[in-house]
Amino acid sequence: LHLWASATPYRGLSSPPRGIPLRTATKFALLTGQCGGSWALSQRLRHYAPGRVSVDRRSHLPSLDQPTREKLADDFHSLPLTDITYRNSRIGWTVYGSLTHLTGSSRPMEIVSSVTTESMLISYATVFNAAMVALKLEQPDVALVYNGRLLHEAAVVHAGRELGIETIIAEVGRDHQSISLYAESPLDLPNHTKRLLTAWAQAARSGDEYRRQLAAQWFSGRRPSPDGVNRFVGRQRIGLVPARRAGVRRVTFYTTSTDEYQSTGPDWTSPYGPQDEVLKRLAERARCDRQLELVVRVHPHTIKKNRLDQQVNADFLRSLGEHIRVIPADSAFDSYSLAESSDLVLSMCSTMVVEAAFLEVPSMPLGPAPYSDLIDCVPLDSVEDSLYIEMSSELIGQRKEQALIYGFYEATFGSPLKYFDATPPLERFMGRRLSRLGKWQRLIPHSLSANHIAASKVRLGIPSEEI
Repeated sequence: LHLWASATPYRGLSSPPRGIPLRTATKFALLTGQCGGSWALSQRLRHYAPGRVSVDRRSHLPSLDQPTREKLADDFHSLPLTDITYRNSRIGWTVYGSLTHLTGSSRPMEIVSSVTTESMLISYATVFNAAMVALKLEQPDVALVYNGRLLHEAAVVHAGRELGIETIIAEVGRDHQSISLYAESPLDLPNHTKRLLTAWAQAARSGDEYRRQLAAQWFSGRRPSPDGVNRFVGRQRIGLVPARRAGVRRVTFYTTSTDEYQSTGPDWTSPYGPQDEVLKRLAERARCDRQLELVVRVHPHTIKKNRLDQQVNADFLRSLGEHIRVIPADSAFDSYSLAESSDLVLSMCSTMVVEAAFLEVPSMPLGPAPYSDLIDCVPLDSVEDSLYIEMSSELIGQRKEQALIYGFYEATFGSPLKYFDATPPLERFMGRRLSRLGKWQRLIPHSLSANHIAASKVRLGIPSEEI
């Protein structure tokens, strides 16, 4: 176990200052064996598996040499962030993706300082170098990393791949009581399609009715209901949709939080440009067609995005014109009944496209999506042509069958946790509470750390309310 969280140059905007008092307290806790965090977890694991767990805990990592630091600084000031590379790795994309996650914004460079961004570049390179040294020394069969997309975890993944060492990424599975392992990123598009098809094929041994039923249950569970599991539709009223104009074609565009994919690199960019550009072109075309109603359903998750993004997006949507019907994120309109009331569903990569296919509504993603290689799509000469997509009943039936493959995977992926019970607040491991707190940390009220994190979110402009 490599515990480097306290050794990285960048530790997050919500971390307490690394002053002398904090460093002294940390050293004292370590010497007395009372520290918490990942160290406490590692000691518990060593207790459960004597002689099988070794721990590499560091207080610092070797610093970058001056020429490397200067090169990174020069690249930062002369290149777009996403164009910066380091030793064949996409350091710029990783930092950009980590910033979008940290700030809840697709415009993070307008929120954080350049000093912070440079610090993240240096921290990534520092961990990358340290991981290269450690992996060369240990020559493991497999390196295991959680998530693998954010700043330091991505640096380890990229170092492992540079050395040709198999790197496995662990992620939460279908729920918090399951875990899923990936040989590549969970957002690696070609491999993701293979996962869907493999899971469907393997389930054939249990019978076609079994897998079809599980898939249908997953799609049904996404809709608003008193006991529904889809947190995005909790505020929506079942069956509520805006009235339609007679004789007018309704096209509904579901917006997407595309920043969720931005840490993976340019593979997820649309050939038609960013979402705002696509919407602008669709709105201009709709302005010229009185027989067309363009409805924009704003993703409910938007209310948890950074306030800067919310304001910019609201201004942009108003600029599209009064002929566009915009349904806000917190609207009570039922997203699924809205899809059923539409002649066509469009999105950049929202799951509503594949869910519409299951509902036998024509639909089309306008960018790479986790299902875009799975369901049949109509070729386009331009993004404007998407407004007039027509599908035969035969094609609609085929797409529903294809959508079942996606639904089955979402309902079943991951393996149930065997030793760890992730149910809060106890979170037991092998029947015992797996506390991450040291004895001294237990003396500090939880409200202090919770208030510190909340204050950090406020400074970044991230709303605290839950959906």
